[in-house]
Amino acid sequence: MQKVLVVEDDMHIHTMVCALLRHNGYTTASAYSGTEALLLLSQNDFAVVLLDLMLPGKTGEEVLQAVRATQNIPIISRAVEGDLVLQPVNIGQVLRDTLAGSFAEIETGGFVVETVIPDAPVYCRCDEEALRRILQNLISNAVAHGKDRLCVTLSDDTITIANKTDHIAQIDAQGIFDRFYTADTSRSNKRTGLGLAIAKELAEKMGGRIEAGKVEDMLVISLCLLTVGMNRV
Repeated sequence: MQKVLVVEDDMHIHTMVCALLRHNGYTTASAYSGTEALLLLSQNDFAVVLLDLMLPGKTGEEVLQAVRATQNIPIISRAVEGDLVLQPVNIGQVLRDTLAGSFAEIETGGFVVETVIPDAPVYCRCDEEALRRILQNLISNAVAHGKDRLCVTLSDDTITIANKTDHIAQIDAQGIFDRFYTADTSRSNKRTGLGLAIAKELAEKMGGRIEAGKVEDMLVISLCLLTVGMNRV
């Protein structure tokens, strides 16, 4: 009997998918985070993995890259589906919460973090969970491919995340959001574009935009969102 690993943090979806698989003769194992999924994959053999890319902790993109680098397992992924709920969200608070949730990852990477986030609420029209996923992807990308310095700022409707890198000349700021982008094929075959591609897709679904640029030895990614009138005092 084939065994399927279901990686999904939404309890309702997770339960429904597992029940459907078991009804059709499969056995299932459950993971509710990327970290848990990698642990199960290191200890078991699975016929296929059903992977939600929007996961807490270690992201679905990181799980996907890790599995493809070490194992030959079919992976069915779920990323941007359904309609987003756009409403006024205090993006400064979401940014602070996401940074706090990424503290262990940032600390392990040895980064000095510089933040400029106003105390006053800054409201933008967006889907809070989608915004959280975008920020997690941007921070994870900065930590995975940067070094030493991480700068996070919020000004008006724009969140900027910048990281120092030794390979700034090899980075294509125009192509970095491509799903199959590889920063420097002479150094590594590790693809960096999937998480950023999903971030771009989510931003555009919310009516925003996301752009990348280079300033000296820093890769700078800016996320611009739709403001709402309540920001005016």
